[in-house]
Amino acid sequence: MATTINYPTNLPPPVTTGYEIDDMPSIARDDMDSGRARQRLRNTALVSEMPIQFQFKQWQYMVFEAWLRWKVGYTAWFNITIEGGVGLVSHEARFKADDLPKAPRQKGGWYFVTGKLEVIERPMLSSSDLDLLIAEDGDALLASLAALHTLMSTGTYW
Repeated sequence: MATTINYPTNLPPPVTTGYEIDDMPSIARDDMDSGRARQRLRNTALVSEMPIQFQFKQWQYMVFEAWLRWKVGYTAWFNITIEGGVGLVSHEARFKADDLPKAPRQKGGWYFVTGKLEVIERPMLSSSDLDLLIAEDGDALLASLAALHTLMSTGTYW
């Protein structure tokens, strides 16, 4: 599933204070009369839930409210950059039906809007990336990549 609806770039991203990701794998469990229960995945798609909070100025809240109504229609999937296990990347999300953005609390000219996102297939490491990071020292590997980036971007490698 791919969407062409994007969270407006002139609005601030969600606040990540108190951020939590709740993965909701679709697992079927069969309890047996004797022995261990069996569990299996019903499907391979992983849906996660994330409670979020936005902090808007008045004009930003007006844009958000209209975008939610006219572009998202409250139910459509959209692209939004949020923090996950692999950093700050674009996720495909929608607002959860029973936890749509709530009317804002206003304090000091700011509007605080809370809601819950459903995120489909959060970006995460591939199986081969996982194997590499299990086999190697992750901190040293990332430090080497940062040094390589600096070396390549400054042009001082000759």
